[in-house]
Amino acid sequence: MSSGSYMPPPVRTVSIPKKSGGERVLGVPSVSDNIDFELLMKAVRWHTKERWLLLYVERWLKAPFQKDDGTLVERTKGTPQGGVASPVLANLFLHEARVFTT
Repeated sequence: MSSGSYMPPPVRTVSIPKKSGGERVLGVPSVSDNIDFELLMKAVRWHTKERWLLLYVERWLKAPFQKDDGTLVERTKGTPQGGVASPVLANLFLHEARVFTT
């Protein structure tokens, strides 16, 4: 991203119903790069030495997805969309990625 060569995917739209009737279209921009767990944990370790925090961030990242039918799906990269810590971790990763990927 810092080189200026990244091209984001199309903005995803979601229709939100209005109280007065009709719909409002909400645009959700995203970054298509999946965050590598090990690089993210390296960035988190750079900013804290608190063992309990490192433990829970790693557990949260590696927790499987559970589908509607109860099936568990292993995750190896990325942060869950909608997770309260996802924006913080994504921003940390994007801020530090240039350091930890070189």
